[in-house]
Amino acid sequence: MSQNMHGEGAQLIGKVLGRRYEIIERIGGGGMAIVYKARDGFLNRRVAVKVLRAQFADDEDFVRRFRHEAQAAASLSHPNIVSIYDVGEEDGIYYIIMEYVDGQTLKERITEAAPLSGQEVVSIALQIGQALSHAHQNKIIHRDIKPHNIMIGKDGRVKVTDFGIARAASTSTLTTTGSIVGSVHYFSPEQARGGLIDEKSDIYSLGVVLYEMLTAKVPFEGESPISVALKHVQEQVVPPKEMNPKVPEGLSRVVMKALRKTQSERYQTVGEFLVDLQRAAQGEKIPELPPDLAPTLVMQGPLIPRSKGRRLRPGAARAVRVAAIVVAAVALIVGLRVVADWFNVPTVIVPNLVGHKPTDAESALGHLGLQMKIVGDGEYNKDVPSGSISRQDPSSSDQVKEGRTVQVWLSLGPKLVKVPNLTGGTERQADVLLQGANLIVGQRTTDYSDEVQEGYIISQSPNPDTELREGASVDIVVSQGPKPAAFPLPDYSGETWQNVQVRLGQVKLVPGDLSTEMSGKPINTVLRTVPAAGSSVRPGDKVSLVVSRGGYKTVHSYQYVFSAPTDAPQQQIKVLLIDALGTRAIYDQLNDAGDPIKIDVQWVGTTATLRTMANGAEIGSFPLK
Repeated sequence: MSQNMHGEGAQLIGKVLGRRYEIIERIGGGGMAIVYKARDGFLNRRVAVKVLRAQFADDEDFVRRFRHEAQAAASLSHPNIVSIYDVGEEDGIYYIIMEYVDGQTLKERITEAAPLSGQEVVSIALQIGQALSHAHQNKIIHRDIKPHNIMIGKDGRVKVTDFGIARAASTSTLTTTGSIVGSVHYFSPEQARGGLIDEKSDIYSLGVVLYEMLTAKVPFEGESPISVALKHVQEQVVPPKEMNPKVPEGLSRVVMKALRKTQSERYQTVGEFLVDLQRAAQGEKIPELPPDLAPTLVMQGPLIPRSKGRRLRPGAARAVRVAAIVVAAVALIVGLRVVADWFNVPTVIVPNLVGHKPTDAESALGHLGLQMKIVGDGEYNKDVPSGSISRQDPSSSDQVKEGRTVQVWLSLGPKLVKVPNLTGGTERQADVLLQGANLIVGQRTTDYSDEVQEGYIISQSPNPDTELREGASVDIVVSQGPKPAAFPLPDYSGETWQNVQVRLGQVKLVPGDLSTEMSGKPINTVLRTVPAAGSSVRPGDKVSLVVSRGGYKTVHSYQYVFSAPTDAPQQQIKVLLIDALGTRAIYDQLNDAGDPIKIDVQWVGTTATLRTMANGAEIGSFPLK
């Protein structure tokens, strides 16, 4: 596909993709893709469109990864993650439709205002961390956390983007076996070495982002990407507090632990990181860590040793140089032959081993010419039974050479953790505490309380110190403050029931049942309320209405029998009755496909109509006479 066809600039402006996304303007771009603002004509809203650059569109492997990882990112749903709406291809243009964030990137914020205040840094970091925690719980590692991939909306909401699609081909990235693994100033030592990338790699990158927010500098700079990568592996990080004395000591120590060279010495989960970050923000003491001793690369000395105390004669020196050249030439030829043999080894696709028993996995790998190695002593995993494989490296669908060893980790099953005490705290504090314990907030309900301030947690279920499996939920009850004062119910008799329902809402009362009686009053006039006018009520109480159906002496009866549609597993079925009293719902329930439905209908007047709706769409209209 040509560059002009792809629209590397203004060529796509005005184009409509997928018959609904009209490109408005270019708003950004990276090594892999260009991002545009667009209008979704179907839903009449702004969206962002990421379009794959032309040079990658003819690479089938790259396009496959683009689609696969976009779909993986679309599986995430979190308020701090940019939503993925759609993925498509049209006329050779590969695109992803994303949530449009009206604001600026964190990189732009750092450029204009860094070093940022500790309060702002903690607020931003908490939101990034919650996004990463959600992704990690869904087995997705970002691998390219950097300020350029973090958006800050005008409302202050932080959103992380480019989940799983963070493979930009530019001079500021490094590759391993053809796969881009991160932006060099922000990626971890294991990424620089081409080692195993896991959740702790994202934590390191997040530590770099915090470092830059606090100091206006990244930890390492260099003349080339290679030199920066080597510094991540070898050199010590200068603590943020030494770069900016205004940085609180506790916050500086949190950043330094996230930036440990060795993965096992960092925070093991984002939840742990968030707990310490919250403690540092509240002024609690964070323990100081021992020095981070980075591995040292030992350089080999010269091939030809110098003689001690005397120089070689010219003839001898010449012979040594000739011999050295011959040795080097032979080594080069052998090396090239070894490299050529390596590249000629057939490649195979790694199968998915997760969830399988080690013996079955080893057998499957053996048939493909691959080997297996069990790593570590096992790890807790709530989604994989104990004894089965919980993760693997290389990942499934990766292409590797025959003879490659696939590393696997075995599951210990779900880990039991203690429920923290949430009572008396805010919902945000509950989120942080539960994430630190690898639990989630379950049902959130509200209740009135004279003792607990509005917005704070009254109670929780299960109780503190109860042991649960990781990933389990904890329900909370949040205070609405003191119960509102009671007041006498107004007299609504003589008004139309439609008008009374509006007036009930104005005083925060809830309309209840609607019943009718024969009366000399005009049709639809309210005869009385239940409870009666003058009764003591509070906001949130229900008030039922008794309405006149006029002087009709005959109330018609009809039994309406039908079956729920079968074009969906479940549908909300609603039946409206239209008669002399007006329009009202006589049935509104969730039904399984094909459920028999029987409704006893009573109507007044000379004619009536039954309208049946399924999920808001009318599926039938039936006249009554």
